[in-house]
Amino acid sequence: MYQPTSCGEVEQEKVKECAEPLYKMGAFSENSHYLGWEGFIFRTKAYFSEVCDNFFLFDVCIEPYKDVCFAADRARFNYDAAIKILDFLCRDGYGEMLRNFECFTKTLTRSEMMQCQAELVSDTRKISESHSEVSGANDAAVCGAMRNYIDCVKYPIRYECGYRAWQLVREMIIRPTKAMLPQCKLNTAEKSSSVLTILVVLFISLL
Repeated sequence: MYQPTSCGEVEQEKVKECAEPLYKMGAFSENSHYLGWEGFIFRTKAYFSEVCDNFFLFDVCIEPYKDVCFAADRARFNYDAAIKILDFLCRDGYGEMLRNFECFTKTLTRSEMMQCQAELVSDTRKISESHSEVSGANDAAVCGAMRNYIDCVKYPIRYECGYRAWQLVREMIIRPTKAMLPQCKLNTAEKSSSVLTILVVLFISLL
C-alpha cells in the first residue's frame, strides 16, 4: 500500500478526490467542509443512509493519508468537524438517528427552535463583527453563545423526542466542537448539547 511521507499538494488533492462523493451530496462544503446536520433532516432517511455509505468509502480511501495529512491541526481542520459528526452518526448514532428522524423533522420547525437558531446567528454575527484583539476572546464568546443555545433547545428536543434523542443531539455538537474549540466546556452531564447547524456560524465567527 502506498504510504506518503508528507502532505503536499498531491496528497491533499487525493484526499479531496476521496471526498468527492460527499461533496456532490452536500455533506461536505467547498468553502468550509462543514456538515449541515439539518440537511439530513430536511431530506430523507435514504439520503442519510447513502451519505453514510459514502462516508465509509471515504474513510477507507483516506487511510494512507491519515498520519501525514490529518496529524497537523491546520491540515486536519478542513475535514475534522464533518468527519467527527459523520463518524458518530454513521456508527454509534445510526440506529437512533433513524428512529428519531420524523421527530427531529417536526421539532426543528417549532417556533421556539427557530427562535433559538435566530438568537445564535445574531450572537455569532456580533462576535465576528467585534474583531476583538484579546487572545481567545472570540473563542470564549462563541463558546458562551453555544451554551445559551444549548439551554434554549434542550427542553423542546427532550419534550418532543425523548432523552435518548437528546443524547444523540448532544454528542453531535460536542464532538465537532472539541475539534474546533478544545477549551470550550460543553460536556457536563445535563447541560451540553444543541441541534441544527451551528458549525457554519462557528466558522464565520472564527475567521
